[in-house]
Amino acid sequence: MSKVDKKARIAAITAERKRLNMTQAELAAAADVSLKTVGNMEAGRTAGQEGTIARMEAALGLNEATEYDESTAQLLALMGPLIQRIPESQRATPIAQCIAILASAGQG
Repeated sequence: MSKVDKKARIAAITAERKRLNMTQAELAAAADVSLKTVGNMEAGRTAGQEGTIARMEAALGLNEATEYDESTAQLLALMGPLIQRIPESQRATPIAQCIAILASAGQG
């Protein structure tokens, strides 16, 4: 898995944790990882290991299969080509920003 993919997944984890009003400590306990690991990953100091990311996603219910309504599926289909236009080495920041914006819009 590329560093860009990991950053996007960590951004989704952070957004979902905040949406759920869950503290880093609560996520750490639920995912059986250290608080320091959660903090370092969210702050971008480390990309984290695949197993750690997967445990955090599982604790938040992010790795469950999702069926989308038709309009959501169409929007997701449009996003793919837009993301592919961005050089892979430059995707992490805009994807993380999009995830944060979408997560905060879902809170209102």
